[in-house]
Amino acid sequence: MGTDIMTKKHTMNMEEHSPPNVALVGLKKVMAGALSFYLRSKASANVSVFDTYQQLKSNPCVAMAVDVVLLDGRAHSLQTIEGCKPTIGNGDAPKVAVYFDEVDPGFARAALRRGADGIIDGDFNVDALPRVIELISDGEVFVPASVLGLNSTHRGNHSGAGTELDGVQKSILIMISKGYTNKEIAQRLDTSDMHVKMTVRATCNKLDAKNRAHAVAKAIRLNVI
Repeated sequence: MGTDIMTKKHTMNMEEHSPPNVALVGLKKVMAGALSFYLRSKASANVSVFDTYQQLKSNPCVAMAVDVVLLDGRAHSLQTIEGCKPTIGNGDAPKVAVYFDEVDPGFARAALRRGADGIIDGDFNVDALPRVIELISDGEVFVPASVLGLNSTHRGNHSGAGTELDGVQKSILIMISKGYTNKEIAQRLDTSDMHVKMTVRATCNKLDAKNRAHAVAKAIRLNVI
């Protein structure tokens, strides 16, 4: 059953960075308790806890106010993740993050393609959670390196059919996902740092990404890499 009914998130004079309204759904009780504590104490967040996604949907007072929904990946299907954003309430669609005790890279990448705004794994430093939730709430996409760097291979451009990237752009994104710096990428491609920077900039523009990490996350979501 949900706790801590949250106030409506949109008011006329709302501050730009007001505390987020967060719903934790399907997490184990110990984990939900720990995350609730950190979000409340460190970010002054309004936190509600639900056993199931249906419980959240059936509570419109809370559902319509949610900024970020944190779902347990082991307890929810890709269809639930995909359907969460447009159906959770009548207001603006919430951001959706997925929690894994132990990340399944394939499922995590599929969740990103279905619209997830973030992936949080069991090795994550819980002290950083408030900042990550704030970033996700502000429209950033958070993906840990453990997901970005695994199973990154060239793929056909299916879901991202409207986003054409050439072979060099894809290769650079894949190397970024594995943690390479621009200088290291330039050495591997036998080109200059400036050429890599210009290619990354062009790729970010093409994907409407804010930075190189955001470009990688969006490329995964679009099934470009």
